Amino acid sequence: MIGHWFKKKQKTECTADDVHFLHLLCLGRPALNGDETSPHIGQGFFATLKLFLGKQETRQLVFARLRMGKIPPHAKLDKDALSQLADGLERHFRVKGKIQRSNWLELLTTAFDAPRFKRAFLHHFSGEHFEILQTALRGLPAKVPDITCRILSVNGLECRGLVLDQGSPSHPITIDFFLNGLYVGTSCADLPEHQYAAEFAGTTPFGFTHTVTVPPALRGYDQLSLSAYEKESGAPIFTGKELLVHPTSGLNQLQRLSRSLARLRTQNGSQPAILEKLDQIEAQLPRIEKLGSFPLEQYEEWRELAPLPAPTWHGSNDIRFDILVYDTGAEEALKATLACLKEQSYPPLSVTVIGEGGSLTPGEAYTKALKEPREGSHLLLLAAGDTLEHHALAWFAASIEAHPEHHLYSADYETQQEGRLLPHFQSRIDYDLLLQKNTFGRAFVMSRLGLDGIGELDEDTGHSFHQYLLLRCYEAFGEAGFHHIPQILMCETPYSGPEPSSSEQLKIFEGHVTRRGLKATARAHEDNYGRSVEDAIQISWQAAENTPKLAVIIPTKDKLGLIKPCVESLLATLAHPAQTDIVIIDNGSSDNDLLAWFGEVQHSANIKIVREDTDFNWSALNNAGVRHTDAEYLLFLNDDTLAMDKGWDDILRGHLARDTIGAIGARLLYKNGTIQHAGMIFYGLEDARHEGMGYTCDAAFPQNRIQLAHACSAVTGAFLACRRADFEAIGGFDEAFAITFNDVDFCFKMRQQGQKVLYEPQITFRHFQSESRGKDTHDMQKMARQRNEANRMHAHWHSYFERDPYYPDAFAKSGIPFSRLSFTLDKK
Repeated sequence: MIGHWFKKKQKTECTADDVHFLHLLCLGRPALNGDETSPHIGQGFFATLKLFLGKQETRQLVFARLRMGKIPPHAKLDKDALSQLADGLERHFRVKGKIQRSNWLELLTTAFDAPRFKRAFLHHFSGEHFEILQTALRGLPAKVPDITCRILSVNGLECRGLVLDQGSPSHPITIDFFLNGLYVGTSCADLPEHQYAAEFAGTTPFGFTHTVTVPPALRGYDQLSLSAYEKESGAPIFTGKELLVHPTSGLNQLQRLSRSLARLRTQNGSQPAILEKLDQIEAQLPRIEKLGSFPLEQYEEWRELAPLPAPTWHGSNDIRFDILVYDTGAEEALKATLACLKEQSYPPLSVTVIGEGGSLTPGEAYTKALKEPREGSHLLLLAAGDTLEHHALAWFAASIEAHPEHHLYSADYETQQEGRLLPHFQSRIDYDLLLQKNTFGRAFVMSRLGLDGIGELDEDTGHSFHQYLLLRCYEAFGEAGFHHIPQILMCETPYSGPEPSSSEQLKIFEGHVTRRGLKATARAHEDNYGRSVEDAIQISWQAAENTPKLAVIIPTKDKLGLIKPCVESLLATLAHPAQTDIVIIDNGSSDNDLLAWFGEVQHSANIKIVREDTDFNWSALNNAGVRHTDAEYLLFLNDDTLAMDKGWDDILRGHLARDTIGAIGARLLYKNGTIQHAGMIFYGLEDARHEGMGYTCDAAFPQNRIQLAHACSAVTGAFLACRRADFEAIGGFDEAFAITFNDVDFCFKMRQQGQKVLYEPQITFRHFQSESRGKDTHDMQKMARQRNEANRMHAHWHSYFERDPYYPDAFAKSGIPFSRLSFTLDKK
């Protein structure tokens, strides 16, 4: 009896390895973190086994799936994990003989054959249930689908990626998503992403985008782990992808890292100790960018952590604000605006309510009020419902004091839509964007001197008066008249009545181009590939009357399957074929079919074949193409492109007739219709991002940038147009940039001489990116050449990479452009 009592008291306590074994065995995955393992260390092994078998995750994801005859979702375990499982079965369940250890299911089947495992199972379930699961396990297919996955981005709660079933590469994949083991939704990866085929051994993967809804049981967690499995088979796609639900939790880690660095600076220890600490810090660096930024969808949380401080300035009695508030007839909205003005840390000189309760249009009310004499130095035109931050007028005053040479001072602002605050960030003024829509809102102050310099105002501008006033300011002072304050100073409320209409905008545009002597027409915005922008117009610039010749210069080599359809698409869509030369630069082709085709087309009146038997140098080949044409307009085009719409050259010629535009790029689409290029954004020297890349043409980006023409730092050389005179003025393409950076260097030179680089989505081409020459990342010699070109680029344009003038400071330089908000410890 005593011996039996003594024997019963002896229990096997769980070690960390034992807990790891139970995670692998019961859940088919390793522990997510220490919080999952530490509570079980030191507990009895058999009791912990029973606990794991009774877990909700085990019941729902493993046993319930087995009952349906489907493979439970599980991680793709490596050989070490499978060996640990096999060793654990021998140690804890006294399994004898050779254990099959090729996959988790075989090892789980072995556990079901062990009496000790069965006793633990029967603590929760019936014997009949055990037999059903045991039979189901033995009937599962021996081979689990082999699915390859690449995660493109995790932005807040949105996960984008690529998947490919190696056994059935032509079939889309339905994906189940789990958050900390709980099912949170299903998405189908059914969009062919041809542009990534090279990364999947030449096979086209399928793309997916899934936005996670966090279940109530997990909403208190700061960090969550996302896993995904193929729906039918349960084959793992990816596991343990971290989601940072509340970016504020990352601040503690940033602060700990900051303190660690501070201690390191004052440390008097040996060099090895310093190096060891640096290694620890460097291991955390890949996480820092995410911890220091917020998804755009979490703007309100970002704002709470970054309240607007008072500006640093000396104060000036010479800067006084007269504020006009347009009364829309909404009494409560008017009260809110007047109340916020009373609370300003820098009070206005006067506040005047205008509009007669909405009986006058904003254009009529503002114009009438602006004719009356006022004592202030600057004016702010609000509408009922608009509210200013407590220090807003102080910020405007400080900026005016620091930059008195300007006349219009704009700020970032936010709007309230469907119960959410949406930010509107800007950088420098973009004239082309402003022509199409009012990107400033009402968040700007104008000097009285500037207003007097504009002259008489037109009251027949309706609800588009602010856009009208912005354009009048541009007419009088150009870009030099504008100054931007990179702070959110105002929350703008939509007019309680008609919003700005396209007819008002068209009338304003017509007046503007007439006063400036410009030749252009406009219509309500339309987009053949995406969504139309309701509060924007679409502009067509008039081409030069003599229709200057355009040369389309296309380097190629041994790619008949690319160059032929490219040229055919051009010929089918040109509005002015007689005034267009197609100059094909043959970089030493030897393909007989291609050479035969050259022989056929070279007799065409507007196709010229130029042979250049040299090593591939994109810059040199295109420079050679220019020497073989006398055209006034030049378009440098990749051979892996297709023209999409009739008359695209009309739109291009219109922009080339504008002397302020130096280089023009098109909207380029991948084969599947998603965007490859909508202008370039620079996070740094070797971190150039294509705007909108991978998104559909109707994606909602700030200021509708994908759908509207806008200035940018650079456009890709796959479609790059300019005037010959400007090409020659900057010396053409720098042939030291044989493969990379040549287009960027060219665009920077255009900007350096005061001309703009423009993205125009009305010109849309298909682009099979890099099919002409392949990828550089697989060739060490090419990588070395790219490094040399990068060093040269850095030496020439270091200051241009430090800050992209078209990318607002509020956005993080990580992830997808315009998708994350930056956060630094200085904001805390």
